[in-house]
Amino acid sequence: MRTHQLVLQWIEKQLIDGQLTVGGRLPAERTLAEQLEVSRTSVREAIRILEAMGVVRAGVGSGPDAGTVVIADPLRVRLERYQGLIASPFNRVGREPGIQSSCPVQF
Repeated sequence: MRTHQLVLQWIEKQLIDGQLTVGGRLPAERTLAEQLEVSRTSVREAIRILEAMGVVRAGVGSGPDAGTVVIADPLRVRLERYQGLIASPFNRVGREPGIQSSCPVQF
């Protein structure tokens, strides 16, 4: 297992256990790296992944916008993506007006 995955698992567990909530802030990079005994690079990679998923928003510097804020529950984000795959345009071909298929077989 890669070390950034340990960070991702820790964050997910904190959310499940209620230790972190939407709107809450993650510990500082350095603190999290020391606590989990991983490099800050691994923490940054995990945060980048969570940002790409739309789970956190990372702000740099100091002040009220600094730090990493949880903006969505990762389990909910996964469920919404899964539901989006089920309702993809490929599943609607030939069933909705304007969506045409060049394939002679209808699904």
